[in-house]
Amino acid sequence: MGYRSLPSTTRVRVEPPARATTTISANGQYLLTVTTGSYAPERVAAWIDYDQDAIFEANEKLGEFNSSSSFQPLNIPFTVPVGALTGPTRMRVRGLDPGNQPGQSVDPCTNYTYGEAEDYKVTINANTPTDCLNAPNGTALPGTACNDGNANTGADTWNANCECLGLVLDCAGTPGGT
Repeated sequence: MGYRSLPSTTRVRVEPPARATTTISANGQYLLTVTTGSYAPERVAAWIDYDQDAIFEANEKLGEFNSSSSFQPLNIPFTVPVGALTGPTRMRVRGLDPGNQPGQSVDPCTNYTYGEAEDYKVTINANTPTDCLNAPNGTALPGTACNDGNANTGADTWNANCECLGLVLDCAGTPGGT
């Protein structure tokens, strides 16, 4: 797939790295975690070209968010459509300065003054999707509740890598509190 960089003071880091690929299944539910760069605020959006026609249509947009701080990891949950074509497919992630188009959605192809677009290869297969516990069509999905077995954490959830992680409890027992 490749990498396209626009004039930029902002960076978007996406897991997996651009040299890696990942496989996803039609009808599978996934969580894309995007970590913004040092510039804040930032608008980020992502698309997958499900019909492999080299055009990112509106119905192929996974989601969009605004960051509020630097190096902020944010999640975009998405489901691969049942009718998605199988094989190597392009995923595009764009990050840009919100001042480029105030109040408008991020476009997959516009040449913005400040921003960056990165393309990644994902492979879509027709396998039955499995959850974080390897159950076919299971409910243990990234972003859903789990139990990490640690009494010192709370608000445990599956992350994008299917690791069950919780937030450390503060002295009042509040997950992630101070």
